[in-house]
Amino acid sequence: MVVLVGLLAGTVLLAWQLRQVRGALTEFAAGNYSTRLPRSGLLAITVNGLGDRLVELHDFQRSFVADASHQLRNPLVALQLRLENLEPHVVPEGHGKMESALREANRMSLILNALMTMARGEGRVDARQPVDIAAVLEDRMASWRPIAAVAGVDLLIKPCTGLWATALPAAVDQILDVFIDNALRVSPVGSTIVLFAESSLHQVRLFCRDEGPGMNPADAARACERYWRGTQRRDTNGAGLGLSIAAGLARASDGWLALNPAPGGGTDAVLVLRTAQSIVDDREV
Repeated sequence: MVVLVGLLAGTVLLAWQLRQVRGALTEFAAGNYSTRLPRSGLLAITVNGLGDRLVELHDFQRSFVADASHQLRNPLVALQLRLENLEPHVVPEGHGKMESALREANRMSLILNALMTMARGEGRVDARQPVDIAAVLEDRMASWRPIAAVAGVDLLIKPCTGLWATALPAAVDQILDVFIDNALRVSPVGSTIVLFAESSLHQVRLFCRDEGPGMNPADAARACERYWRGTQRRDTNGAGLGLSIAAGLARASDGWLALNPAPGGGTDAVLVLRTAQSIVDDREV
């Protein structure tokens, strides 16, 4: 009887410890790395050590993004000033291209600010702004269409007026740039990349659909990891950071990314964000 009671007590204790471990790992998966197990012992020490390591890696990543953004800011400001100083010397036929270059430089400045905001952990509701999705799609298509034409790929958008989402400033622009850049890398000559958006009651979904070879499930699951290059990539350019940064900007904007098989082949790169109205509803509650 004593042995039976001891075994029962040990089983109850083990089940309780496993529940604690599962709870801690669930918190880690959700991004809460401060959770720790209260008891001593090898299991608690191991889980708590994992939490400490996750905090260390998270802080390193934030510091890297903040430092890189800060170091890029001064050269970018110098570039903007030089472009502005060149403007009086540009022939009339080149004014359109000069204005386009200035717009891109200003957009890069907004992107750096968004990265620094993300690194500081300020991806809160008060840091997000309403975004006109149709305007962003038109702007990015205008910037990328000449590049796509050189690659022999057509870039199209479907009309989607009246869609407003919330995100960090310039975050949607940068995420779409990553989507389009990746799509161009895998799109065969003569194919088409389509940008479009859909909405539901509380969400806006932006799509970048290519006609490339598609991704296997293993690559799609790991594509947003830092430095992940994939097993199907044919090119050797890039550092494997684009989708990782895009995923971070999406999370800081209270959204997420998905890479799904496109109908008929290819890949649907999807950005999901909250609608601007859903943020207003939350604030009024």
